[in-house]
Amino acid sequence: MVGEKSVKSKIEQITQRTWQVPFFDYFDLTSKFSPPPLVGFDYQIDGFLDFNVEFDTAFSAVDSLADKRNNAIEDVTSLAGAGMSKVQK
Repeated sequence: MVGEKSVKSKIEQITQRTWQVPFFDYFDLTSKFSPPPLVGFDYQIDGFLDFNVEFDTAFSAVDSLADKRNNAIEDVTSLAGAGMSKVQK
């Protein structure tokens, strides 16, 4: 890897002109153009966002589904247990 400063200096060295082009070298619009001073008021607007997420509804829905599924599995295992106790007798 090459450091950023080394790359920058190498690019400047490669692209450096060895002769002057007077029209472009002294072309300066900043001396002929001065923008009017800004007049007005400075406004500062601060905005804050309070982001809260409530998971109570989603948690209740998932909990309800899990309870139903657990009850169904419990019914199946209790039936299987009852069947096994009859077989063992």
